[in-house]
Amino acid sequence: MNKKTTIGLCAIGLAVLATVGWCCFPHDSTAASFKGGTISRSELVAALENEFGAEMLQELITKRIIAQAIAERHLALSDVELALWVDEYQLRPEVQEIVAAGQLDIERLRDNLRTTVPLYYLAIEDISETEREKYFADHRASFEQLDLAHILLGSEAEALQLRQRITTPESFTTMAIVHSLDDRNRDFSGALGRVTRAELESSFSAQDVQSLFKMAPGTVSRPMKASSGRWHLFLVKKRVTNYEDLKRQVVAHLAEPKLSACLEKLRNQAQVQVLWQSPKALLASPSPSPSSSPQTLPTAATPPAASPAAAP
Repeated sequence: MNKKTTIGLCAIGLAVLATVGWCCFPHDSTAASFKGGTISRSELVAALENEFGAEMLQELITKRIIAQAIAERHLALSDVELALWVDEYQLRPEVQEIVAAGQLDIERLRDNLRTTVPLYYLAIEDISETEREKYFADHRASFEQLDLAHILLGSEAEALQLRQRITTPESFTTMAIVHSLDDRNRDFSGALGRVTRAELESSFSAQDVQSLFKMAPGTVSRPMKASSGRWHLFLVKKRVTNYEDLKRQVVAHLAEPKLSACLEKLRNQAQVQVLWQSPKALLASPSPSPSSSPQTLPTAATPPAASPAAAP
């Protein structure tokens, strides 16, 4: 378990204890016992607050500020729009991989997108729809995608022989289940989801990628050698080349570089003041005199993960 996951889990625990602890447990009740001693609830809460309180507080501040901005600008997603974003992200190979690995479920992806997507629109509210469409037209090749399936094979000879046996898209899916060496998606008929030119060019020559993007839907490629040395057959299931189908990609692409500045602006406008100090900070600083007022600490913006798939 990585540090971010640990912090997230402990922060959740801290929030739960802080919210329901007083009504569910007597003050200083025993949280755990062992031979020779006990750990009280107050000790547990103090330890969580000391270790994760600062991070949790920053996360709560950021979430509240974002929620206020979304409500004020009427940027909350409708159920229909949210479903379109979820569908779009589910087609991304990197999302499919972490979902298959059990590191992300669709409900969690939906919750992340419910917050992240309005923040995208907030970050580019100064870029009109006309300007976004023009940006797409000027950079069309970067956004166009292919919905692909593949069969991974060990040699060119194997790929050539199998290619001769494939006569329809349906026969391709059957061959993928039986013959593909890619055990990550073999059981899903070799489905890869939507991929861009840049993603393909990380493993294949620009010439091979260009030939794939010229193929009609329903056709099967010639054998293509990857940089790994292994061979692939591709089935082009669909070509995605128009703005209406790709505008969410454009929004995310334009917004992600602006997220940190957007959050910093929101925090400045909200005039955030942190009046609480962790026990660590209190121990490290001199005790204030009785006449001193509470210390106000400015806080830096803490942007969420750029990719909703990676958000905690």
